[in-house]
This record gives sequence, structure tokens and C-alpha cells, in this order.
Amino acid sequence: MRSAKFVLAFSTGIWFAGCTSPSALSPDSGRHIQASCYPSHWWEPVPEAEAASWEVLPQAAAPGEVIVSKRNELGLLSNFSPSPFVYRGRCYPSLEGFWQMMKYPEGLDDPRAKIPGITWKYTRKEVSQMIGT
Repeated sequence: MRSAKFVLAFSTGIWFAGCTSPSALSPDSGRHIQASCYPSHWWEPVPEAEAASWEVLPQAAAPGEVIVSKRNELGLLSNFSPSPFVYRGRCYPSLEGFWQMMKYPEGLDDPRAKIPGITWKYTRKEVSQMIGT
């Protein structure tokens, strides 16, 4: 049951990774969401020269599209944000590090460690410590 709760929390975190631009349709009602129900600084334009390659700036998002940014509290909803949590007695600095770590072998006896032609450049522990910066 614990892992089901974690997956639900993880999935919810991914779903809220951005915010839709003004006039987005509400998924449950089909009505337009008013931008005024969100903090105004979420919609302030950002100089394009300052944008990261992955960022979708507020002024670039069309109505209903997702704004992807870590410039304000929206960044806390990113799976790469530094948001430490403890799971089964171990501390992980981000959900993304935890998620990616699960792809890596747990040890030399793990079948993934024995796949011919695959070199694991990083250890599971190293990957678990990833955060986006």
C-alpha cells in the first residue's frame, strides 16, 4: 500500500509540473479558467535571452498550453526541483533522481548489471542524488 501511495503522489507531482496559460479550459467542466484565480506574477513575461532551452515562458504559451518554468513557486512542482523526501529510510533530493535510479542495477547480482553491451556509467546511488539546476 505504501508504494501505491508513493506512485499516486509521484504521478500527481508530474501532472502539476507546469501551469496552463490564461483562458485554459477546465478539464472537468469545459469552462474557461480565469487567470485571475492564479498569482499575477505567474504570467509576467520573461526575457527570452534568459530562458533555459527546455523552458516554455508565459508569453510563449498559447491559451491552454502549459507554462514550464522554475522561476517561481511553479518550479516546486517540477519533478527535478530540489524537494527532498525520505522513502524507506533513505533521503532522495528529487523525484526525478528517485525515478531514474530505479532503472539502474541494485548490485552485481541484479540481472540488469549482466546485460551484454551495457555499461553503467553511474551507480544507482549517484543517480538517486540528481536534481535539476
